[in-house]
Amino acid sequence: MTVDECPRGSAERVLRQISSWLLPGAEGIDPLADEAQAQLLVGLAASTRLLGPLLVALDAGALELSAEGVELAVAGHEDSMRWCMQLEMRLLEVMDWFEAAGGVEFLVIKGPAVAHLDEVDPSLRSFADIDLLIRASDMDLALETLVDHGAVRRVPQRRRGFDRRFVKSVGLVCGDLVELDVHRTLCGGAHGLRIPLDDLFCHPDSFDLGGRTVAAPRRVHRALHASYHAVVGSEVPALRTLRDLADYLTSPDLPPEVLAAEAVGWRGEAVLAEAVRATFDTLSFDAPAWHDWLQANPADPKELAIIASTQRESALPVAWSTVRELSWPNRSRFLWAVAFPSAEVLRDRGLTRRGRVVEGLKRASPDLRSRLSRH
Repeated sequence: MTVDECPRGSAERVLRQISSWLLPGAEGIDPLADEAQAQLLVGLAASTRLLGPLLVALDAGALELSAEGVELAVAGHEDSMRWCMQLEMRLLEVMDWFEAAGGVEFLVIKGPAVAHLDEVDPSLRSFADIDLLIRASDMDLALETLVDHGAVRRVPQRRRGFDRRFVKSVGLVCGDLVELDVHRTLCGGAHGLRIPLDDLFCHPDSFDLGGRTVAAPRRVHRALHASYHAVVGSEVPALRTLRDLADYLTSPDLPPEVLAAEAVGWRGEAVLAEAVRATFDTLSFDAPAWHDWLQANPADPKELAIIASTQRESALPVAWSTVRELSWPNRSRFLWAVAFPSAEVLRDRGLTRRGRVVEGLKRASPDLRSRLSRH
């Protein structure tokens, strides 16, 4: 029995077909063999936040489910939409908090921005949290403001100033379990440090939310962010992200000469290529210009190695490719914070200074780890 022939594999195949169903050249949606597969499909769609596209396929008659399966899908999507509404209400509150604090410049990224700007209806794109891209100069004020309103950081700051200089993002949780991810850049590692962040704040797009205007990155930047989110730090791209990216790749306003040209400015051509390849490998759709672009632009093996290094755990606390992207003054600040984090960080990890050193030595040297385990 092949992977696609087993019940879960078959449901996953159908979910991939649903994800690409509205795209040019997409294949049809296979019928489900039995009620067990239907239940599995709805569960997979719920866990991957793809119930919206599933319900559209149902309404169009491209997919059939039992009455019980339809009821389950509708109930799950309604729950998801209620949560999205709660998240968007919190976003409006955050805007008020930032304004009262004197002003924080930010862009809404990922879920809400994609839902309102790139979908034919926002209900097709659910999301689980709120992601904000903050200007580095406003990071400290933004985080202080959110904490003052009850949000709790998941991880303490490594050293004073580390967040605004080096961090990819800071995760916070509110008392009602709403999660806020405050981003300084769009991904971790070397590629996150290369992104010309000021460009993202120039001439942003916007959408209406509760009568308020909410800023978001331009469409070309949203497409590149989807590429980065797909492969940097993720060995298996999220199907939801690949669906977003496939929509961008089939859009006439984002041909290779536009999107790939922007990736050059980010020094992220290899990231884009890997994301495009993963999208073609996963979803069925026609985008001949992008097939041609992949053939004509093989990724640099060194860049592919950097991407691959973000997808697996390393024994080293930081990759040299990351350090190399920093200026010399910032290298010393960064390495000092990595080697000697604040006492608050150590307490959060249940470590002492001595324990931190021993842990680092164990991770760095399998031979030493073996010796220490014998004593």
